[in-house]
Amino acid sequence: MIKVLVIIVLSFSLLGCNQSGAETSNDDMELKFGRTKLSIPQKYILPGFPSSIAPKEGLDVDDGALIEVPIVDLGVAPQSRGGLSDKLIVLISGFSNQVNPGALSAWNGTGLFDDRIIEFDDQVKLYRVYPKAGYPIVWQYFKASPIEGGDFLSNWVSSCTAPPGTDGKSLPKVKCQVVSRYKTVESQITLTGENIKILDSINEGYRSLLSSWEKPGAPPN
Repeated sequence: MIKVLVIIVLSFSLLGCNQSGAETSNDDMELKFGRTKLSIPQKYILPGFPSSIAPKEGLDVDDGALIEVPIVDLGVAPQSRGGLSDKLIVLISGFSNQVNPGALSAWNGTGLFDDRIIEFDDQVKLYRVYPKAGYPIVWQYFKASPIEGGDFLSNWVSSCTAPPGTDGKSLPKVKCQVVSRYKTVESQITLTGENIKILDSINEGYRSLLSSWEKPGAPPN
């Protein structure tokens, strides 16, 4: 049930996460991921969802939290207003060494991407890599073309989907997922395609926000 809920909200399969613990108070939700302890203000907890996502028997999803963060709280002006355009939906969990398998296949031209389509997106100055079967509504964003080679991890930006029946060019209608890491915390962030244009500023502001939530003295697991 929890796994289905997360997939609906994020529109992407979850990466594996490390073990973490959770405790709540009246004012803040406290979470510890390895050596990092966060105290998250209640105003960021997504309404209508449990404050923590606890593992159930048979699932491989560790504890975490689903939050909603206005982009302006990061000290960044969103590209537009309304809906998901001016906010982030974030699944916070423990740090994982795993990589996005779809993105890795796109970079290497394997699996569903063995007959890939590569296009340069002039709106965000990134390369789109599509599986032929998913063209033009499913793609991975990279800083460089995989044909040129280079390091996968430093070039991957996000996984994106557009509504069925569209050409994928209207970025406000596109949903993208990026991964942000802060110490032993991993965040899977869902945002609109147009905000990919300001992703560096979003990442910087988001890590600063996590730093402001960090509580000292969390012992290692």
